[in-house]
Amino acid sequence: MRFFLISALLASCGGANNELHSKTQDYVAGRYLEEERRLYITAGKEGGYCVYQRFGDKETTLITTKGALTADQLGQSLSYMSYGMQIATSGAPTAVTAYAGVRFLQWTTRVYESSQQGLAIPPSTAKKLAKASIYLLLAVVTAHVVNGTYRIIKGNYEGERAGAIAAQFFLGWMPVNFIVEDMQRRGRLETLANKYDRVSISQRKFNSIIAKLDKMTPTWPDACQ
Repeated sequence: MRFFLISALLASCGGANNELHSKTQDYVAGRYLEEERRLYITAGKEGGYCVYQRFGDKETTLITTKGALTADQLGQSLSYMSYGMQIATSGAPTAVTAYAGVRFLQWTTRVYESSQQGLAIPPSTAKKLAKASIYLLLAVVTAHVVNGTYRIIKGNYEGERAGAIAAQFFLGWMPVNFIVEDMQRRGRLETLANKYDRVSISQRKFNSIIAKLDKMTPTWPDACQ
C-alpha cells in the first residue's frame, strides 16, 4: 500500500493576524521516492498561506490557485469532519443521554420522597420503572453506537489513522467532540509545522485534503505565486 507524504512549515494555530511563528521552508530532509506526492505550504505574498504539491522530483504545482487561505481554512482541510457534521452526528446521542438523565433523576427523586414519607412503592410501579430504565439505557447505548459507527466508517473511508478514529468513536459526543476535533486539527498543523517530521497518510486522505482545498474561497485572492 502506497503512502503519500505531507511536509510543511506553517503556524500551528494562527493568531488573529495569521502570522507564522517561523519562516516557511520546503521540507528537504530524507530520501524522496519517485512515486511520492508531497504537499507543503508557504506564506502568500499578501497574507495567508499557499499550498503546493510536488510529485517525486517533478515540477511543483500550485493547489490553491484561487488565492491564499487562512490558518483556520487549512485546519478545515485537515479536519476529521466539519463542525456542522459534528453537531448533526452527535446531536441525537447527546439529546437521548440528557433525556435519560433527567428521567432517571425524576424517578429516583420520586422514590426518595416516597421513602421519606414512609410510603411503599407498589410492585407494579417498581417493575415499570425498571423496564423504563432498561429501555432508556438501550436507547442511549444505541444512539452512541450509531454515532460512533458513522465516525468509524467515515474515518476508514477517508483513510484516517486508528488513533484519530478511536478518539472520535469514544469521545464523539457533545461538547467533547468539538474539543477532540479542534485538538486533532491543531495537532496535525503542529506536526506539519515541524521541519523534522515526515507525515505519511493514505492516498484517499491526501486526495480528500486536495478536494477540500480546491473548494475553499480564498481570503487573499491571487496571493499565491
